Amino acid sequence: MPAGESGDTRTPNLDEKFSTLKYLDRSGVEALCAADVENLRTDYESQRLEEGTYARATFLPTFAQACWHFGTEEYVAQIVRGKSPKIKGAKVDDIALYWSHDFNARKLVILRFAFLKPASDKTMSDTVALLEAAEKEAREWGFDQIVAWNPSKGIIDAAHALAKDRVEVYDRMDDSIPSLRWRGEEERSIEWNPNEKYAWC
Repeated sequence: MPAGESGDTRTPNLDEKFSTLKYLDRSGVEALCAADVENLRTDYESQRLEEGTYARATFLPTFAQACWHFGTEEYVAQIVRGKSPKIKGAKVDDIALYWSHDFNARKLVILRFAFLKPASDKTMSDTVALLEAAEKEAREWGFDQIVAWNPSKGIIDAAHALAKDRVEVYDRMDDSIPSLRWRGEEERSIEWNPNEKYAWC
């Protein structure tokens, strides 16, 4: 079928090349966000600040935050395509991602990569599987780009393993720059993590 015509014929629990890979609908993302937020809270409470860092800041990846993006894409999708995306992300074991569809720019934007367990020997292959799921979703809607903000080295390596020379990494300097405003009397080092697209509204 032509890209963009088959839409969301897949079911959220569809297994693919990797038997543990599952697509996520809204309810799947809701469960993921709850676990992700709890995991972040635990990490923040257990990790000490690096020397020279004054404070740590984060924007919690809650389901309410994800729904802002989903609501935007669904509204636009109904206008330009006459239907809305039902598949919102994918999960392999304790690694997952969720995305939004940018119909104006024809690109799939990864909102959040969630790693709910320490890295293991399977992390690389699981990340490649998730990026492959994102690639299939992009094709499903006729998109030719997948975008991720502030990817880790592991995610970049997985992208290269999947897409080879089609991967581009660059620092955005002129527009849509994520930033944290510090209103204090002196300039201090602030750690902001995670810094991903889900926090942008």
